[in-house]
Amino acid sequence: MVPDGWKILKIEEFAEVKTGGTPSRQNPSYWNGSIPWMASGEIHQRYIKNTAEFITAEGLNNSNARWLPEKTVMIALNGQGKTRGSVGILQTSVTCNQSLAGFIVNHQVCHPEYFFFYLDDKYQFLRDLSGDEGRNGLNLKLLREIEVRLPPLSEQKKIAEILSSVDEAIASTQAVIDQTRKVKQGLLQQLLTRGIGHTKFKESAIGQIPESWEVKAIGELFEVQLGKMLSPKARQGNQLKPYLGNANVQWEHIVLDKILEMDFSEREQEKFRLQPDDLLVCEGGECGRAAIWEGQIKEIYYQKALHRLRPLSSEILSRYMLQYLVLKFQIENAFSGEKTITTIAHLPRIQLMKLPVLLPPKEEQVEIIRLIDGIAASLNTNIGELKSLQNLKQGLMQDLLTGRVRVKAPPNN
Repeated sequence: MVPDGWKILKIEEFAEVKTGGTPSRQNPSYWNGSIPWMASGEIHQRYIKNTAEFITAEGLNNSNARWLPEKTVMIALNGQGKTRGSVGILQTSVTCNQSLAGFIVNHQVCHPEYFFFYLDDKYQFLRDLSGDEGRNGLNLKLLREIEVRLPPLSEQKKIAEILSSVDEAIASTQAVIDQTRKVKQGLLQQLLTRGIGHTKFKESAIGQIPESWEVKAIGELFEVQLGKMLSPKARQGNQLKPYLGNANVQWEHIVLDKILEMDFSEREQEKFRLQPDDLLVCEGGECGRAAIWEGQIKEIYYQKALHRLRPLSSEILSRYMLQYLVLKFQIENAFSGEKTITTIAHLPRIQLMKLPVLLPPKEEQVEIIRLIDGIAASLNTNIGELKSLQNLKQGLMQDLLTGRVRVKAPPNN
């Protein structure tokens, strides 16, 4: 069933579907020309305005690459990660490789922006079409046979305008978030290496530092303890307790929506029970990813995938150390992880304990945290706004693209 005035058409009934090709990389005369050439990873721009590579007319004529006009709706036929099934729309004419297909719609039947949003809403459906976990990718035959719900052209245009306005707000908010993150990174670099208002510096083992600062190893400042080893046997027992694992610890926050349980003996409960202000650092995966436990759950423990750092003195602030780890591991990527025989990168306890830390007096630690918290609050506000806009868009797509909610379009539009 479709709403009054709507119809269902296969893509092949209102659009020409084309793919592209790649000129030989062995022939330099085919590349670095003036013809924009789009690779599959560039689909994530969504609104494609430029490409990273260009080909020559000779390259175009000696390959399956072909021109696709502005307003062509693009889809990634295959690709790593989230690429396969992702869609975009051209804001300029380009050529493309064989991992992309372009839909050139009949503008008398289908509004290209409406069709872009329609396919965008069908992302998981498109990925599932290829089957077999996507090993074979999408193909043109499958795409041509997809059925699309099309309202009258004027209504398509109005729906596209509404969703485009939300997309613009999302893009603007994301740009603010990206810029704020850059500012925060610069602030961390300055505050955690040069401090606040210092004019006198001294040489240290790791370069010049403010005169009143010290260089200490993490092992001198914190008790460092790995959590309990997870095993099938630990899933059973009479003393099942909630625990945090690697996935629960994200950058600067703890995720609490998937808390599992395992058995902890009385001795283990004393050893592995978390306290508020404990700093948790990932031992594997994204080595060094860190967050502070703030006591959200009264009684909770942690497993071996995590290091727990507990200050040895009230002069050491976990929140300062957290920002220092963000600087070292997330921004500077100072530690890429050691490889075990399983080739999985991990952060050994001994390596973590040796990490040198630039340590200001406690009063300056407090002030540094205050300054960082100010910009973090702004960042979190914008992230919350972005999530709200994304949820709004998702709801609008479900309503408008199904006809559950109809929009009024001006006559003769």
